[in-house]
Amino acid sequence: MFTVEAHCPQQFPRRFRSSLAAKSAGAVVGALADDSNALGPVREYANYLSSRVHLRHLPALVERAMATAEKVRASGLPRRAWEELDEPLVTAILEGTAEETDPDLANVWENLLANALTEGSADVRRVFPTILHDLEPGDAALLDALATGPPDPRDFPVSDVSGYRGQKRATLDNLAGHELVCYTRSTPTTWDTIDDSKSTLTGVALTELGLQLVEACRDPSEAAQAAH
Repeated sequence: MFTVEAHCPQQFPRRFRSSLAAKSAGAVVGALADDSNALGPVREYANYLSSRVHLRHLPALVERAMATAEKVRASGLPRRAWEELDEPLVTAILEGTAEETDPDLANVWENLLANALTEGSADVRRVFPTILHDLEPGDAALLDALATGPPDPRDFPVSDVSGYRGQKRATLDNLAGHELVCYTRSTPTTWDTIDDSKSTLTGVALTELGLQLVEACRDPSEAAQAAH
């Protein structure tokens, strides 16, 4: 993989900038299209996307678009036709994956894109790129742990959550703020009253939105294997 120093685009020779943009556009075409797709519109879109992404992020876009294309092929799932893709969603994901600096989250972005491009995989909603952009690596790791850990997420004690990889309450608050999890509480009651002032935090529950995001951020091969 080639690298680019963090300089302004004007410092690069025009030929180099053109070559880098062409490589990134070619990688995007490889991720979005196959022989059955209309390559003309896809190339036009890929050139447009490359012009939107800052030069310093183009090498990452090339690498991750190629990785996504491989994940799509490995899943064995059929690609969505170009006209069936949600262009604003695809654009947001591609820009997000190009800018991501954390390797684990970069892999998550690739999975999100692969699921958006394939049929029979997890559903990808337009809000997911926005949410993922706001998550720290630890936030995403904890969310995935909540989805795979207990049989019933509502049985996940908050004491266990706070001890996971040294996560702090801020991690849970960020997930809750995006409505990916909700807190469960124990509230003292009598026959005729409920005293909210004495409620205590007991656990964390994944919301439906949280479960959908986790599924959309996993390798589409998992969905393909589950279908068989």
